[in-house]
Amino acid sequence: MYELFVLGELWDKPLHGYLLKNILSNQLGRQVSFGVLYPALRKLASDGFIREHTEEHRAETGRPRKVYSITDRGRQRFAELMDEPIEPGPDAEIVFRIKLSKFGYVEADVRLKVLRNYHDCLEQELDRVTYCQRFIESHPDISDRERPYVLRAIAHQIHIVRADLAWVEDEIVHTESDAARARD
Repeated sequence: MYELFVLGELWDKPLHGYLLKNILSNQLGRQVSFGVLYPALRKLASDGFIREHTEEHRAETGRPRKVYSITDRGRQRFAELMDEPIEPGPDAEIVFRIKLSKFGYVEADVRLKVLRNYHDCLEQELDRVTYCQRFIESHPDISDRERPYVLRAIAHQIHIVRADLAWVEDEIVHTESDAARARD
């Protein structure tokens, strides 16, 4: 996930780690630590996907800072990561949001593949949550006091997944339409 994000962010211009951290934190809606980001940057550099260089002295602090830029190998790796399927599970939404934010760097066929793959993940999530709902409804060890509120929480989750499915279905239609216009 971090590899894809970093390569996509560096596609157009070099950036320093602090800015990458802020962009990622804002995109994910949660704080990302330097303890997670900098090891990822070091690995990307050692694999030859990004290049690290030092900026000359900055006016504010007078200290140089490390700046990262993508390599040709990194661009190829980015394309591979965009083409990889999203695995169903707790990180599926985050990986999808990162891929979605990078749609400007890939062709319509890749965008459609990502959208359809995420649609499949959402359908699996809906099946999972619906199964949980049936389990809660029928399990005798769940108290009558607790059961209605657990079911309300599950109903909320089902509502969210169905809304996400509808949104993705709309995006698929728009992307197919855009691709057809581009072919004409």
